[in-house]
Amino acid sequence: MTPILAVKLSVDLLMTVLFLLCFNYPLIHNLPHEILGTALGICLVAHNALNGSWYRHLGAGKYTPFRSVLTAVNLLLLLMMAGMIISGVMLSRDVFAFLGLAGSWTARRAHPFFACWSLVLLGVHLGLNGGLARLFFPRQNSPSARRWAYSGAGVITLYGLYAFIRLDLADKLLLQSLHIGRGANSWVLLADYTAILFGTAFITYQLVKWFQRKSISKGDKTYV
Repeated sequence: MTPILAVKLSVDLLMTVLFLLCFNYPLIHNLPHEILGTALGICLVAHNALNGSWYRHLGAGKYTPFRSVLTAVNLLLLLMMAGMIISGVMLSRDVFAFLGLAGSWTARRAHPFFACWSLVLLGVHLGLNGGLARLFFPRQNSPSARRWAYSGAGVITLYGLYAFIRLDLADKLLLQSLHIGRGANSWVLLADYTAILFGTAFITYQLVKWFQRKSISKGDKTYV
């Protein structure tokens, strides 16, 4: 592993952890939430700076269906996370209180909307890139180990689906709800959003594999 790759992976891991902790408002409360959110914003800037070559090559090469979907998801994720950070700054009562923004009603509605879409799109992003899946399902694993890994991923995915329904996440994605799990047990809430994230990534990864196999079986290699 090259030093730059190690830095990229470290930033990505830290960003994911900070993102999930920020969702758990009942556990960390307002000031830590704002501090962690600020750190998340810094990580987001660092992540995009470290992957600047991706932006420089957007206009180069052929756009296969897979590349088109990956590009659209990446840009939408960037948009949603930027909206989440900006609306968070507008709502700040501590870290950015000196700006005197106070937080409008629009920002209060937009913040959970951007956050929940970021959660779903981050899961899709992880699944499309496949790095997370390769970490848990390396090819050199024995068939038995792979079966256990897939069974564990299946359980997490089913729990994530249950959490998605129980938390009414669809309402938040459609701007029908302002709050992200307030009043729930904080540790359960952390497990809920973690399962939703990794469950989304696992489903996406399996769909990518299915489309790849289908494309290859038809002799069509333009998918990837």
